Amino acid sequence: MTAIQAIILAGGRGIRMGSITQNIQKCLLPIENKPVLAHIMESLADAFEKIDLIVGVAYKAHEVKEFIDKNKPPNINSVTYVPHVLGTGGWGIYRDMKPYIHGLFVAMPGDVIALPEAYLKVVELFSSENVEAAITLSPDIDVIDTHGVGYISNNKAIRLQWPAPEILHADCLRDMTIWASDQKIFDIIEKYPNPKISIGYVFMDAIKDNRLIGGHRYNLPWLHIGYPEDLHKTINERY
Repeated sequence: MTAIQAIILAGGRGIRMGSITQNIQKCLLPIENKPVLAHIMESLADAFEKIDLIVGVAYKAHEVKEFIDKNKPPNINSVTYVPHVLGTGGWGIYRDMKPYIHGLFVAMPGDVIALPEAYLKVVELFSSENVEAAITLSPDIDVIDTHGVGYISNNKAIRLQWPAPEILHADCLRDMTIWASDQKIFDIIEKYPNPKISIGYVFMDAIKDNRLIGGHRYNLPWLHIGYPEDLHKTINERY
């Protein structure tokens, strides 16, 4: 079986965490006595038989590299570290990944914990539908206020809004910024460059231009580590 490529963005400063991240990388903060990054790698390992990991690093990159090299699951075949300038927006980091991508991949932030289905199903959706990328959205719209919201119809994302409006419609879904694509995504990134932080802005512009973006509705628990109080949560606490 060919290994799937998985991109994790693990270089952010974690400004919203305040002084907590002065001495530790945000993705290494503990949830249920385990670093966030460990949860992510374990879910990826449960979803796919073989993985080639690509990690975006900047802030405290040496900590991230040391942790992954010592703790990666056995079915992570290889790890490639791609450095970027601290403060680079998410779309810019993904653009820098282009030389390392050779096929289908799944991408995610280093501060969102989800169950294996989030990764597996978005890859399956991208592979089965004639779309240029597929994104993951959740009906748990209260889970984090820094993510945009969108809508799905017939497995397609029909609208995406970043930032989310103050008043949310009952049928809107929270974008988890977990997505899948292949080399074609880089044409979209170059066409819709955006200085905003998240890749979600790129998808928002693409959807407005009637480009086909798949939408997977993820109904299981997830957790975003956005603020200090999130460190006291568990991924299953709402269920």
